[in-house]
Amino acid sequence: MIISNIRSGLGNQLFQYSTGRSLSMRHETELKIEISSFGKYHNRKFALHNFKNMKFSIASVNDLNELKRAKSCQNRANEERLCGTGDASVSNEIASSWHVTDPEGDYWPGFELISDNTFIEGYWQNENYFLDIAETICSDLAFPELPNEYNRIADFIRKKDVYPKTVGIHIRRGDYLRHDRFGPLAGSYYHKAIEFMISEIGSDLSFIVISDDQAWTRRNLNTYDMPTFFVDFPKSASCPWHDMHLLKLCRHHIVANSSFSWWGAWLAQHANNTKDGIVCAPSPWLFGKEDERFSPAPQSWIKMPSEPEEPTSKD
Repeated sequence: MIISNIRSGLGNQLFQYSTGRSLSMRHETELKIEISSFGKYHNRKFALHNFKNMKFSIASVNDLNELKRAKSCQNRANEERLCGTGDASVSNEIASSWHVTDPEGDYWPGFELISDNTFIEGYWQNENYFLDIAETICSDLAFPELPNEYNRIADFIRKKDVYPKTVGIHIRRGDYLRHDRFGPLAGSYYHKAIEFMISEIGSDLSFIVISDDQAWTRRNLNTYDMPTFFVDFPKSASCPWHDMHLLKLCRHHIVANSSFSWWGAWLAQHANNTKDGIVCAPSPWLFGKEDERFSPAPQSWIKMPSEPEEPTSKD
């Protein structure tokens, strides 16, 4: 049994599920998810049940205790929590630990040493944790039916003469306005990315704009009078998987420094078999001094220079 802790927003939940799914398939065992943290986050809701083909069950306290006992039988000498270091000298500890935490940052080689009967915790923001089962992940993440108002945009995207030049743009602001480490990204990043798309694809693009601050996007986003849909429906906040579904339908993407963005673009490339689609991603991804080298963006994505938005003066 593999148990994956699920927490935070939709994008992070998908990383945590996909990493747990990869481990469960490697060990030919069941995947359970631990969701107790959602009682602590008033603005975060468990969302994985909205996808139609997910393969998990909910872990109980008894499941965690059973997992500890099973791992104890494998190695009674190590039942304490381990934060992975990637050091080969701790390989036996990783294999025998019942609780492994993602050390964050780039892909962690210690992941290959995680054995069955393990509880994993962390964000696991790197495609290499599940890239070898990409087809399975895309099958699992089957979106629910789109509401009518979304379907009108989806039908436009699917037009044969439109789809090849559709660009999904995600702009995250909202909670990022309170976090220096995360952003939000300055408008200059989006301007450069749009100009790059025009130079690579042409000047007859169509833009699908997803954001938690559409008033800002309408004021600041220059799409050069090309067809632009600002997705601003009542369900965008309560049902974010519909917004992600629209991003998945697009051919090309300009992503924010957000796991939600990441999944919209990644699913478009892998589920739609459009790996030649252009994805622009911000570099750096985060703005803390300790984060300068961190980026979950796959190598094939175009890294565009980014900077945080200057704080608005209160004078």
